[in-house]
Amino acid sequence: MAKSTPAVSYAPTVIAAAYRIQAALDPNDPDLQPAAPVVESLTERECEVLQLLANDHTPDGIAATLHISYHTVRSHIENIRSKLGVRFTAGAVAIALRSKQIQ
Repeated sequence: MAKSTPAVSYAPTVIAAAYRIQAALDPNDPDLQPAAPVVESLTERECEVLQLLANDHTPDGIAATLHISYHTVRSHIENIRSKLGVRFTAGAVAIALRSKQIQ
């Protein structure tokens, strides 16, 4: 039987990185303006997942909170990153914060 590893919360690091990214972005940069409509393309569930990520929840915690599987949460996160055109969750959180999609 494999040993389980202790749960590690990467959320504080993700949130800190998202705020640094958000602070570095020029809100008047025309290249950044198309992000808002893309954020609006997220489903209600994807917005819930993104908000929970921004509120220091791990994927395991999100699964428990929303009563869905861990794999479903990972799928939502992948869909969010794909729709927002970012490689990392911190970038998705930063875009959502900037567009006021999440708090």
